[in-house]
Amino acid sequence: MPERHSYNIDRRSVLKATGAAGLTALAGCTGEGGGEQEEGEVIAAVPPTGWWAVLRKLAQDEGYFQQAADEVGADVTFSFENTWDDVPTWIANNADIAQFGALEASRIGPRRDIEITVFGKNTPLNFAPLVQTGGPYDPDNTGGVQQSIDKIVEDGANFAIGSWGGADATSYDVAFGGTTDYRFEEEGGDFSVVTSGYFTIGQQVAQGDVEVGSSGEGMGAAPQMMSGDIKPLFWLKDYIPNEVLGEETEWGFPTMQNLVTRTEFYEENEGAIETYYRAQEMALQELRENPVEVITRSDEYIETMGAGSEEEARFIVNYGINLEGTDTLEPPEHASVYESTSMSDEYVEKQSNFFDRVAELGLTESNWSEYVQHVQFD
Repeated sequence: MPERHSYNIDRRSVLKATGAAGLTALAGCTGEGGGEQEEGEVIAAVPPTGWWAVLRKLAQDEGYFQQAADEVGADVTFSFENTWDDVPTWIANNADIAQFGALEASRIGPRRDIEITVFGKNTPLNFAPLVQTGGPYDPDNTGGVQQSIDKIVEDGANFAIGSWGGADATSYDVAFGGTTDYRFEEEGGDFSVVTSGYFTIGQQVAQGDVEVGSSGEGMGAAPQMMSGDIKPLFWLKDYIPNEVLGEETEWGFPTMQNLVTRTEFYEENEGAIETYYRAQEMALQELRENPVEVITRSDEYIETMGAGSEEEARFIVNYGINLEGTDTLEPPEHASVYESTSMSDEYVEKQSNFFDRVAELGLTESNWSEYVQHVQFD
């Protein structure tokens, strides 16, 4: 195992969401986590709720980590830090694997002098600027999405996000900067941005506490979307490929959850990394094959998804994966979970080109490719 170090963490620059650290869960062995790391143990930092958490739990419950280890021939045990502080936990070298977007890696690598290996993907950036249905910023009332964006800026409407360190905040700047003259920036931007808890934003928009809020059906906004109180202006995973990049993709883009590790750790533990990848792929395939069955198999799975009830969980699946709309909601173009953990040559090329585009806007480092590499498994 590589030597562990401590770093001073700039939380604002790296946090993806707010919240307290979760408990440590073990996979592939028994016992309690949180103690000194044992030989052969690999620690992964994963947010405690959401699709990624469901995949982690499914891989644990079905024994996919052990199955993958047997197939790869690796002697490895995985433990998990289930925390919203996953990024700073990984940066501080308190975890070997993390699951955050490669867009974040393109900034963290050069700024922290960390060489990073991206070795898989599971979810696109499933966020949208949500507005009240029938309200002043509903495209049906303004005449279209662009007209709504213009009115939001002109009115100085409050636009809630979870964190300036989140991938959605950066991606809004890419989206607006790539299609308009507006900038979505913490200082000197054109939008009146406020920060709030991700899982409360949908309710705040519905209640009129904020006019616009960045969230999604799997981030606490499902009840208000189900009731028809709020709707998306657009989904980032659809808008950026279509409007910014000007090309269709078979997957939503950019990616919110890549599988990442330090390049040094990958080079010293290739078997462990491949094992983690293959276990994630097994879980992802089971989820995509039977999403409703997986999410509703128990109250624990419903809670891990972040849903408040089975009805809410079914909506999250049917809208987000099965792409089924409602009377007030058009379905998104791309699903909330990818069809595979693997990264094709086309995916790697488009992701790399996207980072170059983001660097041109000054939103990531121009030398990102010196720090971030993609490793592809079959």
